Amino acid sequence: MQIKKIMCFILLIFIIFSLSQKSIVYAETSEESVDTFERMTDDYMKKVLEEYHVAGVAVSIVKNGQVFFEKGYGYSDIKKKIPVDPHTTVFQIASVSKLFTATAAMQLVEQGKLSLDEDVNNYLTAFKLNNPFSKPVTLRNLLTHTAGLDDRVPLYLKSSGDILYDSLEPLEKELKKNMPPVIRKPGTFCQYNVYGMALVGHLVEEVSGKSINDYITEHILKPLHMKNSSYGLNSSIFKNMTKPYKYKDGKYIENSYTVISDHPSGSICATASDMAAFILMHLNNGEYNGIRVLNKSTVNNMHRNHYPNDGRLTGYGLGFYETVRNGKRTIEHGGYLPSFSSKLSILPDENIGMFISINTDSEGSNKVCNEFVDKFYEFFTEKGKDVEPEKLLKQNIPMDMNVKRINGRYVFGSYGQTDKTKLKSLLITCNVQCDKAGNLMFNGGQLKCKFKYIGKGYFYSKESGNYCKIAEKNNRMVFSFMGSDYEKLSGFNHNLMIAAIVFIPLLLLSIILLPIFMIRNRKEQTGKSLIFKSILLLLSILILTYYGLNGIMAIKCMAADTLIVHTYIIPLISVVCYFSFGLTVVSVIVIVNGWLKKKYLLRLRLYYSIITVASIINLLFMYVMNGFKL
Repeated sequence: MQIKKIMCFILLIFIIFSLSQKSIVYAETSEESVDTFERMTDDYMKKVLEEYHVAGVAVSIVKNGQVFFEKGYGYSDIKKKIPVDPHTTVFQIASVSKLFTATAAMQLVEQGKLSLDEDVNNYLTAFKLNNPFSKPVTLRNLLTHTAGLDDRVPLYLKSSGDILYDSLEPLEKELKKNMPPVIRKPGTFCQYNVYGMALVGHLVEEVSGKSINDYITEHILKPLHMKNSSYGLNSSIFKNMTKPYKYKDGKYIENSYTVISDHPSGSICATASDMAAFILMHLNNGEYNGIRVLNKSTVNNMHRNHYPNDGRLTGYGLGFYETVRNGKRTIEHGGYLPSFSSKLSILPDENIGMFISINTDSEGSNKVCNEFVDKFYEFFTEKGKDVEPEKLLKQNIPMDMNVKRINGRYVFGSYGQTDKTKLKSLLITCNVQCDKAGNLMFNGGQLKCKFKYIGKGYFYSKESGNYCKIAEKNNRMVFSFMGSDYEKLSGFNHNLMIAAIVFIPLLLLSIILLPIFMIRNRKEQTGKSLIFKSILLLLSILILTYYGLNGIMAIKCMAADTLIVHTYIIPLISVVCYFSFGLTVVSVIVIVNGWLKKKYLLRLRLYYSIITVASIINLLFMYVMNGFKL
């Protein structure tokens, strides 16, 4: 009996000691430092809610192997006054989902079912990549966005809950129909590509025998106990989804969710708390709560730079991209779908990471994620300093590059080269200007950065801590910055676009004047004259319709609402181009005949000739922009 009492006493002491140790661990991370961080975050989120007009935000912070801070701000449902809860409020995390697809693929690399450097065509059964180069496309290329794939616009469907993930056609069918061709030598050029990551998802399906949805759910979400998250918008989590909003004219307007055809690129729906588990796994060498999701060597491989891997430029790991925050190299991924912006960022060297997601599109909402990530690193880290560029800047290295070749407009972000969306590449550009002293200015709209030349094609930004590089690839100047390559817009395309645009006012004028001529002179003009004026009028309308269709397409693509683009706009562009071609040929024949036989008054011949020349130039522009491709 005495022995039992002693054993019970010892057990009690052990339990008390264990509990006290647990309290000490949480005390170290939950008193002063957590309070200070919470005050900082509360102050910033007050600005986000009141000045940036964001309805709801969720954040999660991890540090030293545990959750440091989680909190929701604002509302997930304004009408019902339901607050954002980091544990239960579900957000569409958009392209942050690519990290889950990359993690799934790397699990299969560990198992020997996939290889980073094997030709991916060897795994594909229903279709093959159209690759004209001798160098194959590999999984490594796909994960670093260096496969050389052309860009394509996926099908984005608006949903209020009526269209869910299971409404989409199988991934294999989508890729077989819409997979873009390889247009650059693999491994030589980085262009962010959603279909590349969608193909990674299909490779997972090919070698695992499971749908990408089932694979990620079974091998990532469940082991990480991400019980409030799902692959795709589906009925199991819909009741916990935050409402999507846009702020306009002083009011929050309920928006739609987005369901995407390239779903391995952006379909995960998750809570901030569940995302903390994913971050902890990556920071803990692939292990979470005693469950191994990835091997340590695999995690290290995913986190290191694979492209451009030159020691200076930030670039891509396997799924993650690098950036510089507070002078430190971080790895992260952002995501955007209408009303939803997210960012996951980790600093493995200091064992910290964070996730933030918001549920509103507003004038200031695009600043929130980056501003908060910067504040996070400023709070937890001392500012890093890169000694090498400071030394080089002091040397004042002379500019030895041809600034005329550098200066100009560069194609910004993803753009298509072989389909009818090519015109977008001319509409979305950035400007690079460099003087003879080596001072370079990059202007990409909201992203602006000043650089100074430090030799061998490299420039350094003292303000941001980023490098950029300018080099010639395939006879084109390429600006490499923050993990992406930007190709200089060819002078021919740029000048042709300007020439085409110059004539647009004339075509608009002809739509007004030609009907007036036809009505005023209807008694004097012959049937042939009336027909010719009608042809020129219709031709002017068709050319302006071409630009109108492209404008609508650009707006719909930016709004991630592309059903009308695939169903109507792209087919209509072909119809418009072919009709314009036919009418232009007729116009050329008639106007040449008019000059030879001196038909019509001189001023009318000149006017008709100018419209015909405008039509020819615009027709050439349509051809260069792939308008005649079927």
